[in-house]
This record gives sequence, structure tokens and C-alpha cells, in this order.
Amino acid sequence: MASPLPPSPDDEPTSTPSAMPHPVHVHNELTGDVHGPSIQAGSVTGGIHVHLAPASLPAPPAVHDSGIRRTLRILVGWGLALTLLFVGCGFLSYFINISVGQGSLSRNLAADAALLLLVLTFLAVRWKRVGAAEMSFLAYFGKLLTRCTPKSVTATPTRTLSAVAGTVIVLLVTFLATPATSSEFTVAQGRNGVLIIFAALGCLVGNALVVRWRNRPR
Repeated sequence: MASPLPPSPDDEPTSTPSAMPHPVHVHNELTGDVHGPSIQAGSVTGGIHVHLAPASLPAPPAVHDSGIRRTLRILVGWGLALTLLFVGCGFLSYFINISVGQGSLSRNLAADAALLLLVLTFLAVRWKRVGAAEMSFLAYFGKLLTRCTPKSVTATPTRTLSAVAGTVIVLLVTFLATPATSSEFTVAQGRNGVLIIFAALGCLVGNALVVRWRNRPR
């Protein structure tokens, strides 16, 4: 029995370009409006981690205010603040003068000093209970003055505040150096009221200048 002949090399299949496997081509396209992150990748060999930050809110549109309107607002605020200051200090001077029996200016000033000492003692006790471990008494007192300062004062430019502070100092010194022309109780009450107004206005303006000096860029 004859054995089968081995296959001839001519009978083996030949590799032709048409018979070879073609690589897979991937085509991706990103069109249209895209909101948020987007990822396009041809081949990925590892893990993909996408970390998204919280969306930030759009900033409000800036309001451009004219200098004239801002100046008018500051002036109106100063007018209201000075009116309240005059009325309040006038009533305070009246009650002080009544409490000393409508006496002389020296008795009114002594009553002012006693009232100021009482207020400072109350603030010192409150400072010991609330903020002694966090700030000094001067810083605590300045913080209270800042809360009482009208917005018109804090919005005033530094040069203008400095001019106001200088004017108050000059008027106060001139007022103290001018002797009283009468000893009537109404004159003592009026002079004491003016001193209280100057002192209150000087404290507010001076504290605003100190705060700006501490917060200046360094």
C-alpha cells in the first residue's frame, strides 16, 4: 500500500495583503456645545480618575458709581450723623447741668469726668468677661467705637478725615482757651455741650484714622 505523499510547498496557503487582518480604526468626534469637562481618548491602558471642583458662582456685575453721587451720599450721611450727635450731646449736657444744680463750668466738667469714669469701668468689666483673653482693652474699646461709627465717616477719604481731625483739635483748643463772658448756667451748659460734641466727634474720627493706619498695606 502506497503511503500518501507529503504536501508540496506549493500547496501551502500564501499570505497576501488582502488576507492579513486589518487594524481597527476608531474615530470619535466632539461637536456641539459642551458644558463641563469632556474627555477624548484613543486608547486607554490604565484607570481614569476625573476630579470635579465645585462650580463657582458668577461674580455679580460691578456697579460703577459716579464720584458726584458718592460724595453727595457721604455729605448727607455726615449731615445726619452730626445732627444726631448735636441733639444727643445737647440733651446729655442739659441733664448733666441739671444734675449739678445748674452750676458753673467746672462743676459740669467734674460731672463729665465722673460719667466718663463710670462708662470706662462698665466697659472694663465687660471686657474682662468677654474679650480679655483675645484682645487688649484699647483694642476692645476701638472695636466698640468702630461699631458706633457711621458709614459716612468710614467712607470718607483719609485726607478729609485728617483735615476734620485737625479742625476739631484746633477748635477744641481755641474753645478751651477762650474765657467765658458770663457765669450763667446756660453759658456753662452750652460750653459743656460743645466740649462733649468735640470729644465725641474726635473719638469717632480718630478711631477711624487709627483703624486705617493699622490696616495699611505693608
